[in-house]
Amino acid sequence: MGIRVCLDVGPGGEPPTDFRIEGLAAEPGPGGFPVVTAKVTNTGQRAVDMTGTLSLNKAKVQAGPFKVTNGVTILPGQSGQVRIEVNQALPAGVWDVNAKLASGVVERTATGKISLPVAAPMAVATSTGPNWLVYAVGGTALLALITLAGWYLVRRQRTQLA
Repeated sequence: MGIRVCLDVGPGGEPPTDFRIEGLAAEPGPGGFPVVTAKVTNTGQRAVDMTGTLSLNKAKVQAGPFKVTNGVTILPGQSGQVRIEVNQALPAGVWDVNAKLASGVVERTATGKISLPVAAPMAVATSTGPNWLVYAVGGTALLALITLAGWYLVRRQRTQLA
């Protein structure tokens, strides 16, 4: 058993608690259900412990509220990702998102739109140089190797015949 004490010895009162929600996004989650993430920046002077809910609306279909799945703590001046798993199959399309996040008595709301289903991120191949150069160097090396092997075999046969 323990006792948690918040002791303020300095002048003034309790340091202010505040945060802002900077963006909502959807990504693939476990079990084929999407995860909505919210980027949160702590603009106050004390750590925030994030809780909250997410609701989705599309035409006359409503889903949620879904609870924050990772109770992330964000230090003053820092940013963090709050994750909300949508553990329900939803029709494809564009959904209106309403996220209500809180830390203690401070509550903020963010709205946005997401598209479902969320495709898995694709790996994008990047090239640092032209591909033809790689093929040209490789082809030249292969041709040189074949020429050298042929020259060696011809020379070996000539020495055996002589």
